Amino acid sequence: MGVIERIEHEVKRLNADIVSEKEFYGAHGVNLNALVCLLRYAAWKEPDKLKDWIMRPGCQWEQASINPTIVKRFSLYEPDGDDGAQLRIHIFDDAEDTSKHNHQRSFISMCIQGSYEYRYYKVEEKEEGVPIEYWKRINKTFQKDRDLTGTIKRVKHSYDDHEGTEINPDEEKFIFNTESGPLFVHDEWFHTVHPHNKEQAVITVLLRREKGKQKGDTIFIKGPGDKDFEVEEEPYLAPPDDVDNMFSLVRNALTNGAEVVESDFTINTNVIKEFMLDKSKIARVRPSLLKDEHCLNELKQFMLLNDFSFTPITEVRNSKEKLIKFIDVDGNNFFESQQDWLDPNTSILFGIMYTILSPNYVVPIVDKKTDEFLGILSLHDIMRNMSRLASPMIQSSLNSNQGSSVNDYNELINSLVELNKVVEKNNYRPHDSHTEGINNVLGCLNKLILDKRLVNLNIPDSSEVLQSGTFLEQISGEVFYVNPGAKYDALLREFYHTSGFSTFIEALDDNQFNIISILEVSDKKRKRMLKPLDSDKSPAELIEHIKKSEDNWPVYIKYPSKGKLGIISTDELFSRTGIQHISKQLDNISSTEKQEILARLLLKGHQKRPVFDENDFTSVRRLFSEN
Repeated sequence: MGVIERIEHEVKRLNADIVSEKEFYGAHGVNLNALVCLLRYAAWKEPDKLKDWIMRPGCQWEQASINPTIVKRFSLYEPDGDDGAQLRIHIFDDAEDTSKHNHQRSFISMCIQGSYEYRYYKVEEKEEGVPIEYWKRINKTFQKDRDLTGTIKRVKHSYDDHEGTEINPDEEKFIFNTESGPLFVHDEWFHTVHPHNKEQAVITVLLRREKGKQKGDTIFIKGPGDKDFEVEEEPYLAPPDDVDNMFSLVRNALTNGAEVVESDFTINTNVIKEFMLDKSKIARVRPSLLKDEHCLNELKQFMLLNDFSFTPITEVRNSKEKLIKFIDVDGNNFFESQQDWLDPNTSILFGIMYTILSPNYVVPIVDKKTDEFLGILSLHDIMRNMSRLASPMIQSSLNSNQGSSVNDYNELINSLVELNKVVEKNNYRPHDSHTEGINNVLGCLNKLILDKRLVNLNIPDSSEVLQSGTFLEQISGEVFYVNPGAKYDALLREFYHTSGFSTFIEALDDNQFNIISILEVSDKKRKRMLKPLDSDKSPAELIEHIKKSEDNWPVYIKYPSKGKLGIISTDELFSRTGIQHISKQLDNISSTEKQEILARLLLKGHQKRPVFDENDFTSVRRLFSEN
């Protein structure tokens, strides 16, 4: 999907989200922040297409208009009805507005060029005060509403401070500029604006909700010394030459001097494919399972027990596994549209952006050429690979003799780390407390989104990322739990069919565990008591454990934390890290038959993304048998 289509999709998704909410608040600033990222990328890579989209035919609104002496405006999106998102770009040749006023509707704004100071005011009515006039603007004219006495105080506002807190104006100033995050302005907050450099136009991208107050609810206040309000001239449609000039200003502001890309510029990166969790590690089911209410309820219980955000629903078509949608523990559907999916060749910067904006910080990875479902990218996956990302990013900057951009890379890395700290507390479930962290990451992406080196970043081959802990903890994988006494036959057999998972853990009340093995013979399974291996055992002790009994393969690892298990099967044992640690034990294998088995396993294990099958699983038992 091209960047223009991505912009359209994000705007429509944002519009639907705004309509579904009772109130319009600053939380939607993350969406505006992301849209500015997309607009920057479009202005950099496909400027002609961006201009054509802004001025696209068939729109039922004024796409480019001019309010003389006030603002030049591009209207990028207007809702079909009387409620929804308005997305605009404003160009202020002179951004100064000294009339103390509020707005008809609340809005969120981001500055892409210039800067100005916001000053907020609060009226306190009292008898011994000075005369203050309230005016309303109706049909472009000013009509006095009422007179009162009181004081006008300078205050500061924030998302959670609607009433305003008094400030010392000589010591506290609020500067809104290109380094600022999304600015939320409530429709009842009185303010003035004062630009820092009148020689440079101030350009902002603005989001507001169409549903607003009645006409005449825009209020102006006038105290002693304030000048009279000026009647505005009528706006008019921008002529073609003005449209060209306006777009040139906007494009330059969005790209901010970034190196222009060639028309044949393509993305060729491996980062998302290196970072994502492969589908072979993901439990998934076919659509037919959801038709059985009992199976669907069991799937929801399974997801709760294993703390899953989603389960992918897939099916094989033309020998390719195709993604249908994701389902969550409440039965809600997600990622049904292909526009919600990412191709593995997508720039990691977009991968980060869509991951932190997606439900539960997860996004599906689907090959756009074949429509094959490949896996998922999550914030957790990105953080696991952070050291692999940081090193080539920094080296790329140094190699290009632009070491100053190292600071921007460091900001991105640090902002991701800080966001992850907050998100982990909610177990990767979205929460209002994440908004600031998300905006910080998006602010960093806005600085880097046009960096050709990062867009086409490639990182060294590595099949795994080491985690902290012992050797066994480093290589062990996740286990899947089932509730004690639950039947789960149909669901577990579904996992066996779709994902190749054949063993599951039944957790008992006394901190004991059973293994439930799904056998190939239909409607049969085997249950046995689990004897886990302590996670601090050495590689030699691991191999000895496997030798003792067939029931010790695969190996289940007991972590120090109570009740947590990990699994070591063929994938983990013959991973590159696993092979390195058990190399001494492998050297002791001497028989010709076992050496042939070992050669086959080693060959697979050294592949970039090895796929071990049931025969390999059985071969490990034979490899470490006593005879």
